[in-house]
Amino acid sequence: PCHREVVVATCSIVPERFPVCLVTQCSMDRLAQLETQLSCWDSEFAVAVYVDAFPGSAQATEARRLILETCARSVAAREERGENRKDCPPWTILLVHR
Repeated sequence: PCHREVVVATCSIVPERFPVCLVTQCSMDRLAQLETQLSCWDSEFAVAVYVDAFPGSAQATEARRLILETCARSVAAREERGENRKDCPPWTILLVHR
């Protein structure tokens, strides 16, 4: 079994605004594609990101940092398009370790 941890969990002020949830998974080498999805998908989003590292390792710490940076860039892209940060759909991002 893999170890799982929640890295990002946001909520919406108006949850009924997001009737569909996109659920997916990726590995660390696909964070650029994840960033694009987070920037463009206008409903709830849940993703499991696999990192080939143990939970307390330096690689796991780096993975957390990179995921948070990916989220920050996605929010910035939404703001550049004129979206209010409070209107972002809810995101749940799990980090899955070996």
